[in-house]
Amino acid sequence: MRAMILGAGGMLGHDLVSSAPEGVELHALTRAELDITDTASLAARVSDEKPDVILNTAAYTAVDRAEAERDLCFRVNAEAVGELVRIAARARARVVHFSTDYVFNGRRASPTRRTIRRIPSTRMARASSPVSRRSGRAARTG
Repeated sequence: MRAMILGAGGMLGHDLVSSAPEGVELHALTRAELDITDTASLAARVSDEKPDVILNTAAYTAVDRAEAERDLCFRVNAEAVGELVRIAARARARVVHFSTDYVFNGRRASPTRRTIRRIPSTRMARASSPVSRRSGRAARTG
């Protein structure tokens, strides 16, 4: 199996890289190696590497700066992920996208299911919420 990890320099990406099972042909890419907001480079890399699965751990995670950097936050956490899903579909690759629990308001006493209503409480969560819904639908229908 060929797997691509986007955001391999972050905490989650690093952990996934270090725990990859033997036999997986792993293409681990940091932001310096591939900026997911660069759609042309993303498409070219997916086309070149031909992954079976793409694990997207790349994200804008600076909660405190998200209000001041709204456009960048939305570009990384929403638009780029939508482009990734389209690129992966054309390449017949599956996408595993990791989002944030900030898209929920944290007031539930019971476990959160992905089908419940999202109530994003921060700019970062508002950027992540629409793509979380879209990628969930794509996963169920694709």
